[in-house]
Formats: sequence, C-alpha cells, structure tokens
Amino acid sequence: MTHQFLPDYVAGTEVLTWQTAREFGRRRHDVFVFTGFKATSALECRTPCDYYEYDDIPIYRVLYYPGSTPGLQNPMRDEYLNPVAYDCFTKAINAIKPDIVHCYHLHRLSVTMVDLCRRLSIPVVFTATDYWMLCPTCQLLLKNGSLCKGPDRHMTNCLKHMAALAGKSKILSKMPDWLLSILMKMVKSDLLITKGYGPLVDALLKRPRTIREAMDMVDRILVPTDFMKQLLSGFGIETGKIIQIPFGVQYQPVSAVSEAKGQQLRIGFIGTLYDHKGAHVLCEAIRLVPRDLSLTVRIYGSEKLFPDYVKKLKQIVKDDSRICFAGTFPPDWLQNILCDLDVLIVPSLWYENTPLVIHCAQAARVPVVASDLEGLNELVIDGENGFLFERGNPEQLAKIIERLCLDRHLVANMSKKTKPPMSMTAYGDRLEKIYGEIL
Repeated sequence: MTHQFLPDYVAGTEVLTWQTAREFGRRRHDVFVFTGFKATSALECRTPCDYYEYDDIPIYRVLYYPGSTPGLQNPMRDEYLNPVAYDCFTKAINAIKPDIVHCYHLHRLSVTMVDLCRRLSIPVVFTATDYWMLCPTCQLLLKNGSLCKGPDRHMTNCLKHMAALAGKSKILSKMPDWLLSILMKMVKSDLLITKGYGPLVDALLKRPRTIREAMDMVDRILVPTDFMKQLLSGFGIETGKIIQIPFGVQYQPVSAVSEAKGQQLRIGFIGTLYDHKGAHVLCEAIRLVPRDLSLTVRIYGSEKLFPDYVKKLKQIVKDDSRICFAGTFPPDWLQNILCDLDVLIVPSLWYENTPLVIHCAQAARVPVVASDLEGLNELVIDGENGFLFERGNPEQLAKIIERLCLDRHLVANMSKKTKPPMSMTAYGDRLEKIYGEIL
C-alpha cells in the first residue's frame, strides 16, 4: 500500500513499492497494490474506486478531489483520516483477503485502515520512507527553509507552519507561543468553540495521537536509518517493533569508474524539480565554477509539476551551456542513466531519509556529493565514496566540483570504494523472514 503509484507518480516511495511488488510476484506470491490518486478536477473521479494493472501487478486505487468528493471537507483531517479511502480499502480487502498488509505510505489515505486490518486479524508492516508520521508535509521543513525536528509539546510550531503555507500567518506570527499554546489546549479540550479554521486546528491537534494509536497496532515498523529510528522513538513509537533495514534496489553489477571514462566531468541531478530538492543550489554552484574547467550537468526531472520553480532554475542558468535540462525517463532506465555519469549531486535541503537514487548511484558505482544532513550522511562517507557539503551552500559545492574536475583519479578512487547497496533479492529475503515471524 502506498499513497500514490506509477505511472502517474514516479518517486522513491513509488519505485520501492513497485520493485518490492515485482520481486514478490517473481517469487510466485499473489501481490496487490492499494494506492490513491489526488485528482486535478472533480471530473477525474466520477467513481471513488478504480482498478488497473501496472507491470502485471493488480492495482486498486481510490480517487478523490478535495472539496468536491463527498465526505472530504476538512483537508487537515482528510490527510490522515480519509473516509473515502477507507471505504475503498474495505472493498479491496474483502475481495483480496490478504495474509499480510505492507504499508509504504498512508499520506492522504487513512490510518483507520490499520484498525480494520487488526479487526480482521491481518498483520500489518509499515515502512517509514519519509517523516509523514511526525509531519503533515512529510518533510520536517519549514516554509522559510529551516529544518524542523517535529511537533513541539502543544504543536504551536505546526500550527504556525500550516498557517504560513496557507498564507494565513499574519496574526499567528505576532502571537507569543505561550498564548497560542493555551488557545490550542482549549480547542483540544473543547473549551473553546471556534468556527472557520477551528475544525482544521482541531484536526491538526488530534493528528499525532491518532497516528500513534494506529502505529501501536502495527506489527513491525521498518526504517532505513538510525536517524529515523531515533525520531520515531522520540515520537512515542515502541522501539521493540522498529527494525532498521536499508531499502532494496534492483540493479545489475557494474565495474568501477575508469579515470579516463570521459574528458568532461559528467555531473547529474535526478529528482523532483522543487525547492526542497535543491537543484537551484547545484545551478548556483556551477555558475561559480570557472568556464575553462571541462564539465557538463544533466538535470533530470519533470518541468511540468512546478513550472514556477523551473523558471527560477532557468533564470539562474541563463546562457550557461554546460547545464542541460534532460526531462524524465522510465524507472527502468535509471541504472543506464547513472552509468553515464561520473558524479551524482544530491543538494537536498531537507533530511530526505535515504533517497533511493543514492542507493541506485552506489549500485552503479557512481560517487555521490550530498548535503551534510542526517540520513544522507549515513550513506555518503565524506572523502571516501563521495563528499558532503554544508546544506544550501553553493560556494562549498562549487569547490568540490572544481576539485573533482581537476582530479579524475579521485573520482575513480571514490568509485572503487563505493559499496553496492542491498539488492532487491536480499531485501525480499529480509521481508519474507519478517513476514514469516509475524505470521
């Protein structure tokens, strides 16, 4: 189960879910995927549920359009308690009758699905691919670009963040936290009856407890990093059910990068073209690299999802012919794309958990230069299989790129030290063992 799926959405969680489903299908298990689709208009969801197949995998899907689909009137509540998704999931469960349910994401679905599985005696495994449990935006990244470690005691930081995203933060920004916390406690205790934004605030306040109660019913929670394990433990998740296991990757073994692989240093960025992924940091860094150094940069990502951000990128790039916007590609092409690079840049501005693209780069023996953030720095060892640089610092990134341009031996040496990630076969073995222990 995941919040969205291929072919409409192609990001790390979706690819991991797809490759896991394909692996278990290869092992002759009956595999089904339940997912969601947030429509762009009411016309796209004339029916709340539909069915299709992707790569011979049966997909049950809930379609909804916030503000139009009956039952979805509170976007803050619907993000974790979606009654339409619950009804569709109930029909799918009754049709499939699974032995076990594995959740990779529940954003815009419903945590009540976990309760349904428990009542039907169906075990549930949850993989934390990002910070959805703690954060309604899934990213622990504030509107001003600063990092967040999760909700404070009275969730005043969450309320201010959500208000800022909605463009309604004028009054809240001037209100002291102590007063705001008192008002929020009154809303939570039903001592303060408010109209307008009251139901949204109430849904926000109830979110942590509702999700924790659902996670208490989950049999195992899988996390890829020690950082994620610490965060979830601090959130109140029972540590005994948390298992640290890296993501699996489908790949073919390749040899290390040759020092003479190419005259130009071939740099790549692969990801969503939006602020939190930091493509603009890479573009700004390249503008600082002397033109007489031989390099080329390929930026892979859809230009249609966030056109304003892409416009910003192209304004930074200007006439710099070293930077090419290369568009998107099918998921199966990823390893070939990576094998045609010398270095992958991951300039993320948020914690990222563990981007699947880093695992895939390491499978292709491509050194990674990444932001020095928790999660990322568990995969990239500075000076060994790549470099780390200060988050959002294009000057520091530019110096690293200059060094790699001038020292191809260093690139080749890092490639040799890159350790392949867990294969999808090994990942499937680990999951089968966990499923077997539960069942």
